Amino acid sequence: MNRIWTIVAAVTLFAASAHAEDGKVIASIKPLHSLVAAIMEGSGDAPVLLVTGSASPHEFALRPSQRRALEHADVVFYMGDSFELFLDKTLAALPASVERAPMENAPGITLYRLRLAHGFEADDDDVPGAHDLHLWMSPANAKAMAGEIVRTLSALYPQNRTLYAANAIKLDEKIDALDARLQRRLAPLADKPVIVFHDAFQYFEKSYGLNVAGSITINPDRPPGAKRVRALREKIVQAGVVCVFREPSFDGHVVASLLGGTKARSGVLDPEGALLSPGPELYFQLMDGIARNLEDCLGS
Repeated sequence: MNRIWTIVAAVTLFAASAHAEDGKVIASIKPLHSLVAAIMEGSGDAPVLLVTGSASPHEFALRPSQRRALEHADVVFYMGDSFELFLDKTLAALPASVERAPMENAPGITLYRLRLAHGFEADDDDVPGAHDLHLWMSPANAKAMAGEIVRTLSALYPQNRTLYAANAIKLDEKIDALDARLQRRLAPLADKPVIVFHDAFQYFEKSYGLNVAGSITINPDRPPGAKRVRALREKIVQAGVVCVFREPSFDGHVVASLLGGTKARSGVLDPEGALLSPGPELYFQLMDGIARNLEDCLGS
């Protein structure tokens, strides 16, 4: 009898794993995957993540197995057409049966324009009027995204509608608690200028009144040239920048070259959870981690 139950358990586990590998629910990046996973928790299934490990979505390339999974998916959650550029051609070629769920179109989302001035100088490839799609950096946007995730999944899997709704209520409460916690922690840091690696923090900055004086680069795929480095060093001195932050997915030598002859300190901000394990808790670990690293660099 024990052997029979062992076989049944193994078959069940295989079936569940195969379903996950088929990629019925797919999310592009870790913060979005975390929100989808929180809504699906307890359903017996889990979303599949495309950009795994410490990879950056700015330099990611799909594997053939991921392309096949996308072709057989029920839904693909992603930020928007101008964010996951590695998905562009694949999404356009997917069967009509695959639901596309871009978060930039979620009801209730606040959208900000890409900043092309005030320290965020434009490159030749910038498209005027394009939106900044680092939407998860605002807790209010995270709640709007969760609402869209619930609506999309409930339409696809109506048998789980009650579970999704209950999970959404719990997730909203956790996000509200996170927001209140970050408001308290970050209020004392509002007057201290910082420079970030690339402009991934606009929604976080505006949510908590931070003073982001500029970014090292507009396009994270292109390191700044010597002229840009000189201009940034002048800005660090003139604006009294306290901290210059790099990201874990990119070379730290650029930041080190900026700090010579200045009083600024260096730190690390991770906007995409590159070093975190995926799952329902990642979103909260990500946001708390950003606050902690700001406190560590600006509060000393």
